[in-house]
Amino acid sequence: MEARALELAKTVDHVAAVEFLIGQDDIAQAVQTFNKLQRHSYWKEKNLSRSILFGRAGIQHALSHARSIQSSEPDEALRFVGRARALCFNQGSFAWTGWDEEGIEVNQTDAEFGLDAAKTCLRLRREEGKDEGQAQWLVGAHYLAANDLLEARKHFQASQEAA
Repeated sequence: MEARALELAKTVDHVAAVEFLIGQDDIAQAVQTFNKLQRHSYWKEKNLSRSILFGRAGIQHALSHARSIQSSEPDEALRFVGRARALCFNQGSFAWTGWDEEGIEVNQTDAEFGLDAAKTCLRLRREEGKDEGQAQWLVGAHYLAANDLLEARKHFQASQEAA
């Protein structure tokens, strides 16, 4: 599934790859493939834009499915929220300028997507009723990189309190 989606992204367009994955019957496998593609695009290809695209599509697919089964299968829905949260954390981390990862250039738009993903990660941690420490730290790191020291401090303090 991963190879086919990458082939579609490279030979047709990225939306064809996303459509292919969303069209799979096994939604959990499709979301896992989005996760693999997000990480592959970042670590192997050094393509942050593609990583963000696959990450955002995977987040939306996982959350849409979670919301559609929330009342009938609450435990399974929560597992999909967790999958979406993991994609959010990766995206927030990958699009943070602080890593200075060789071969990765984080532009302003990427950083904005990263902050948004970090904030979504934090919201989903709250929804899951789980520890917010890492998510708070990531949000704070994005605000620090954006030179918003008041917001950064607020989130770093919340991270410290959660530790």
